[in-house]
Amino acid sequence: MELMKYGSLLVFVTACFGCDPSPKVQQDDFCYANFVFEANITSRNIGELNIEYGFDVQAIYKGTADNIPSTLVGDGYFMSCGPQELKVNTFYLIFAKHQSGGAFQIVDYYNMANVKNTDIERITTKYDCDCNINIDDSLYGYVPGAPKIKPSKEACITPANYCPRSGFCRKNV
Repeated sequence: MELMKYGSLLVFVTACFGCDPSPKVQQDDFCYANFVFEANITSRNIGELNIEYGFDVQAIYKGTADNIPSTLVGDGYFMSCGPQELKVNTFYLIFAKHQSGGAFQIVDYYNMANVKNTDIERITTKYDCDCNINIDDSLYGYVPGAPKIKPSKEACITPANYCPRSGFCRKNV
């Protein structure tokens, strides 16, 4: 009986802190991050809840070098969405944000072997962080019978079967 109580508690906590199944839009992560930079990972220290990384910045695309600390924190193996595991001596495009607890947290990351010059051009010149991106859940089956979102001058709508790296949102002016 006691085991069932703990099992129920574990299921409840996992559901509360679970991953969001919604489609991901790279522009949202770019706009949420305080910093976007290319870095070589020089060290890592694996903990239960997080992984700390040492790194050398190669290029900065958002933010300033003065405000980038020397340690970066990624989610560890016990986080519900899985670890944010970066390999030492590998270059990454990193989206990061200072969290309220002081940690310099990874928002998203991409191995530079998979990043093209057109990707860098897109994130540095085409993303409009004043544009609200609406994901039409009715297109993905997450909310059956949900009304279709209507276009507006302040937002864009992701099309069905879109690729998160293929486009960008600008206001429909």
